[in-house]
Amino acid sequence: MPVSQEALTVTRRVLVLVVIVGLASPAVALPPDIGARVVLAARELVGVKYRLGGRLRGRSEGIDCQGLIFYSLQGINRCGYRSYSLNPTESVAWRELGSPVAGLAPASTLSFDRSLLRPGDVIFLLAPSRNPREPALTTLDGTPQWVWHTGLSTDGGAWLHADYTTGYVREEDLRGFLVKNGYAGVFVLRMDKGPAPRRCKPHAPMKRPPTSSATRTR
Repeated sequence: MPVSQEALTVTRRVLVLVVIVGLASPAVALPPDIGARVVLAARELVGVKYRLGGRLRGRSEGIDCQGLIFYSLQGINRCGYRSYSLNPTESVAWRELGSPVAGLAPASTLSFDRSLLRPGDVIFLLAPSRNPREPALTTLDGTPQWVWHTGLSTDGGAWLHADYTTGYVREEDLRGFLVKNGYAGVFVLRMDKGPAPRRCKPHAPMKRPPTSSATRTR
């Protein structure tokens, strides 16, 4: 059966559209480097004052260790900091901040392999001191361990955190901080597909603070 001129015209238009769409949208799109984006955002806070419960709601409020994590994630999705649990045991169980990293969940201060860390990994610091607000997250050598501090892995065995000991957000050697402050070990999470809060609550984001003159410390 001969093909009508109208049918040929429609076919040509469809082929042109397919070519245009193919050029605009590659068949295989590489996933964004979540870790690099998280670290880049967190480094905006270097030099900002530490304050327990701080969420940068004012120019002088400051930020705490969990606030730094939430700030670094707010550009990845539309979920505000109120979307995440403040209890590490819940956050880990719900996979809000990623999945436990093999060999680092948990790992002791003196034996953990820093080559297993990747930029953007969430690091929970462990100590046997009991937290009455929640159960132990894990055990090390049979001893229950609770989370008492957190931050982000950057590179070369360093991490970035809101440091309660100096009063500022800083980047420094992870193992050195663990030893100096008597932590038993770490429990590390990795977000291969980005954060996944159990209940996403979009709200006003934390505001980027003025540029700090503080220097990065290793």
